[in-house]
Amino acid sequence: MKRLLMMFAAAAALPLCCGFAAAADKAPAQESAQTDKHERLHASQLMTRQERDEYRAKKHNAKTAEEKDRVRKEHNERMKARAKERAAAAKPAAPAAAAAPVAPATP
Repeated sequence: MKRLLMMFAAAAALPLCCGFAAAADKAPAQESAQTDKHERLHASQLMTRQERDEYRAKKHNAKTAEEKDRVRKEHNERMKARAKERAAAAKPAAPAAAAAPVAPATP
């Protein structure tokens, strides 16, 4: 009787293990589909949510691969210019004391 119970428990547990393995395999596929749905945008940290949505809409509405490529290239150029502007604005001014060399003290 104990042996029969053990066989029944093993038979019942086998599909559960396989089900978990199948579920684990689906996770990367779902993640990939989500990445395709919301592709990673070049310099998205420099954009507002509205700008990201507008860019995605433009790219989605482009009819041909060439048109999508043109939209992507224009976006990349705009983001390069924006990054350059922000980098120039973020650079701190050099302190005046650092510009002049300090003479060694004489005893």
